[in-house]
Amino acid sequence: MKTTKVITIDTPGDKVWDVFAHDFDNAYKWMASIPKPFGQDNGKKYAGSSSAGRVCELGGPLVQNVAEFSLIEQGENQSVVTFSVTSTLKPLAFVIYPIIKFGFGFFVKQIVEELKFYVETGTPHPRKIKALNKAS
Repeated sequence: MKTTKVITIDTPGDKVWDVFAHDFDNAYKWMASIPKPFGQDNGKKYAGSSSAGRVCELGGPLVQNVAEFSLIEQGENQSVVTFSVTSTLKPLAFVIYPIIKFGFGFFVKQIVEELKFYVETGTPHPRKIKALNKAS
């Protein structure tokens, strides 16, 4: 199952790239759905990144997610971000595939909204603040 979302962020590309790529292990700082990810070092580590990948334990109907991220600058202060997630589902999840597909689309939409908010304002999205308050 593949889900793709595109969003325009009113920030230079290098700032977006720093948050989403170089500081990928620390997505818990701005992503409401991720309580605490951790880096992994199996794979190619890109220059400036803190690890070769990230593990987020989500549970539920997923076996794994593979994320792809691209960024195109539009002018000096605007970036277009494309975020695609390809998910491998557990066999029983196919029974409720339409519900999972809809829910996951909503989930990925929230991720790009939270990225946009964090990069543009320097503070976590209100959804993340609410998740932190609920956890404590």
